[in-house]
Amino acid sequence: MWLEAILSREDLVAVVEQLVPLKIRLDVNDEEKDDAEGRFLVLHDPSEVTLVPDVGLRLVCKASVRWPVFRIRVPVTIKSLTVILKPAVERRDGHDALTFGLHVEHADLAGLPPMIDAHITVKINEALAKESLAWDFTKTLSHAFKLPPVLEDLSAFELAVRGGKVKITDEVLGLAIAFRPRVLRANSQTPT
Repeated sequence: MWLEAILSREDLVAVVEQLVPLKIRLDVNDEEKDDAEGRFLVLHDPSEVTLVPDVGLRLVCKASVRWPVFRIRVPVTIKSLTVILKPAVERRDGHDALTFGLHVEHADLAGLPPMIDAHITVKINEALAKESLAWDFTKTLSHAFKLPPVLEDLSAFELAVRGGKVKITDEVLGLAIAFRPRVLRANSQTPT
């Protein structure tokens, strides 16, 4: 049994409009950094949202980054930032999870030479790679439904997630989830 969720490009544009401005902390694992010293990427003013088949969602926007360069801690304006949000199904703690990785494709930092642009982009991508948003849909969607007592020999109907797949076209992002349906007898162990 399969269940499929489809997000159209228009759905994704609406989500992006709700997400921005978005402040992303780039040194989340560095407990010694406080907000005054921390590294941030702030996305704002999206100008283009497209789906890239078999890759993800491409967002072109303006941004600012606070990444100390030569001990300078001021925010740097990014005239144009292109990021890719890459959805994937990955194994996490023994379950399938829907993950979203963020990767900077291109950053045009105002007033900085291309060599520093490239260096900061690499460092931002290294920081972004350390964290990803994950939804353990296996735990969320697997469930055993108790059956009423009038069905004497039966105790529950179980839907257990077997796995999932992500599909991206230029028009939609889809998540298909495979379930194993099973009827449990009254004398068998009922899952929680």
